[in-house]
This record gives sequence, C-alpha cells and structure tokens, in this order.
Amino acid sequence: MIQIPFDPSISANQSFRIDLGGRVVKIELSWNIRDSAWYMDITSDDKAQHSVKLLPNTELLFSRTILGITGNFFVLNEDKNDNAGITFDNLGSSYYLYWCDADDLSLLED
Repeated sequence: MIQIPFDPSISANQSFRIDLGGRVVKIELSWNIRDSAWYMDITSDDKAQHSVKLLPNTELLFSRTILGITGNFFVLNEDKNDNAGITFDNLGSSYYLYWCDADDLSLLED
C-alpha cells in the first residue's frame, strides 16, 4: 500500500509523479470550490487521463486494471474522531489517499 503524499496547506492544486508497481503515473489533486470536493486526475505513461472525485472507503477507479497494472486508489479515514467526510482541510491529516496493489486489494477483501 502506497500513501500518496499530500498537504493541503501547501496548495489547493498539487501534482505528483508516483511509481505504482513499475508504472509511473502523474497525479493531480485539486479542490473544486463549487462542489466542495477534492478531485484527482491521473495520467499514465500512454497519456490516458482519468478524473475522479475523492470519496471515502470507495474504489476510485472503475476498473482495477485501467492503468495497465492491477490496483486501485482509496481514501481512508485514519482519525475515527473525524466524521465530517473529506473536506479541504482534512485530506492529508485525517483522510489519506492510498494506492493498493493486487496483494493489498486481496487483504482488503478478506
């Protein structure tokens, strides 16, 4: 499981290049004021782009193999006292974005 590094105090728009099991993807996180939600754009090596709204405890990609590797992104709440859902301020402090590979997914399903 890979935690995607994120600190909302830096900027409402951040981008990262992350190696996910031998495949490098570009992740852009941005805050949508109108929707009051975080969105993630993922661009893979083949330039395919996927955009998703960050939702807690949900597989964010519609297919576990869409990036050419088996896995998916999740936002998990690690602060059980924070039940506000994902907000501008708590992504990266209570809620964290993770990449889970095939092995991680099998553990989550158990």
